[in-house]
Amino acid sequence: MSSFSENEYLIWIDTLLKEGKEVQIPVSGMSMFPFLMKDDIIRISPITYEELEIGQIIVFIQNNKFIAHRLIHFSGGICHTRGDANLNPDKAIAFKDVKGKVGGIVSSRWFLAKHSIGRLGKILAKTAPVTAVLFWLSGRISYAVVVFFRRLKSSLFI
Repeated sequence: MSSFSENEYLIWIDTLLKEGKEVQIPVSGMSMFPFLMKDDIIRISPITYEELEIGQIIVFIQNNKFIAHRLIHFSGGICHTRGDANLNPDKAIAFKDVKGKVGGIVSSRWFLAKHSIGRLGKILAKTAPVTAVLFWLSGRISYAVVVFFRRLKSSLFI
């Protein structure tokens, strides 16, 4: 069985999106906490510039990885995004580098995740300076709690 290199995987997904197909990929980071978390599965759909809306989660490649962040502003072919749990917005990206939008949440551990791409997304885009701090802090606390219990469990069963 052959496996794709990370670069081949990116090219393959990009090709499928350019052909107008939807793809499903796993989330790998926590920048969209609490709505998207590691190992959630998202559906990416192709998007045109005319279809962009504030609050959508758009997908682009940065540092050879797919990034799915919320669109907070766009104008003149330039998109401004931010991870819901990131303290600062991302660097501006040209629309030509946008690969698609999150068209759905296929599987998630949190029942509200599917709502993060609708009306709630528009609210989150506007309240990001406040909510990002809360999401960032709660993400760090949640991670610390998980690590604590993993260590506790492993020390009890050694």
